[in-house]
Amino acid sequence: MTADSNYLPGARAIVLGGTGGLGAVCTRHLLNHGATVLATGRSERPALASQLDEKHSNRLRTARFDYPSDGINEVASLAREHPGEPLDILIHCIGPALAKAIDETSAEELANLFQANVTSFQEAMLAFAPSLRDNRGRVVAFTVAGADALVSRNMLPAYFAAKSALLSLVRSWATRLAPRGVTVNAIAPGIFAGELELDVEGRVPAGRMGEAEDIEQALKLLLAPESGYITGNNILVSGGYAV
Repeated sequence: MTADSNYLPGARAIVLGGTGGLGAVCTRHLLNHGATVLATGRSERPALASQLDEKHSNRLRTARFDYPSDGINEVASLAREHPGEPLDILIHCIGPALAKAIDETSAEELANLFQANVTSFQEAMLAFAPSLRDNRGRVVAFTVAGADALVSRNMLPAYFAAKSALLSLVRSWATRLAPRGVTVNAIAPGIFAGELELDVEGRVPAGRMGEAEDIEQALKLLLAPESGYITGNNILVSGGYAV
């Protein structure tokens, strides 16, 4: 597959959390490769607008979506109009971080993290799984590098707990939808500018922060029509961080 190949012509996609950060990277990638996209976010479009070519405007719809105040069912109603059904791709990029020690994290903060990172994914799957195209549907969620290692965390402990729970759901849905030919996978980013703001020196073997192109390479692997046998994975995109 070449770097500029249009490998998703006519695909219908939803990106929850798709107007900023890594979600905007996903939305741009889908549009650049031929998909029609509904992208939601707390801010409707600012981070995304600077990344897009005007020619994509007829294939993109954005909607302000502040979960949990706004419900997944509201997105489902919008999706029936644009991008329409059946759905080919669902990307879940919702999930704030919390940088607090475990003994400084309140029960309410922990519950809010789990709701945003885990419950929202379950709600999205219940809403959209029936619409995913058999033998072609693709679901991608975002965890974090190290989420599959159940060890103590001095840094971001509640966030890692939420992302580990999310990964467990990803794998459960992967087995549930595999008979339909629908894949469910996760991308586990390491240190990316604008996401987890950490010093890379001494932490990342590759010696740099992640870039948009690194996420796009993982997306190409997971979203391609030829990737129907790849499911239940947590793809590290971390430059060796958390390995």
